[in-house]
Amino acid sequence: MMSEQRPAIKGIVKSNTQTLERFQNEVLRPILKQQHNLLIQNFTVYLEKRKIDFENLSLEKKEKHIDSILSKDIAFKNMQVGIIVGRFTLEEFAHFTENSNEYSRRILQMLKKRLKDTLL
Repeated sequence: MMSEQRPAIKGIVKSNTQTLERFQNEVLRPILKQQHNLLIQNFTVYLEKRKIDFENLSLEKKEKHIDSILSKDIAFKNMQVGIIVGRFTLEEFAHFTENSNEYSRRILQMLKKRLKDTLL
């Protein structure tokens, strides 16, 4: 089972959290942590293919590029979400599909933070 390989994130799940937040904390966050290097590498390859000189941009422009790419490039955005969804168990996938728009939004929000924390 894939979930056994996920890193534990201690102290984040509370017994009285809502279903959306619980799924985010128990499933999405550990998968994002597990797939961190792949997500960063995928973003780096994206920049290289589009000849974006990310390293020489100002901090503000780097932030704007990350936000813009993850909101406007639907194919790339879907690929990044797919990297996460591909790690789900069948039960997790069934739960995800019940509220996929909200969970995708949360994945992208967490991904933006990870990209900024790592690349800025």
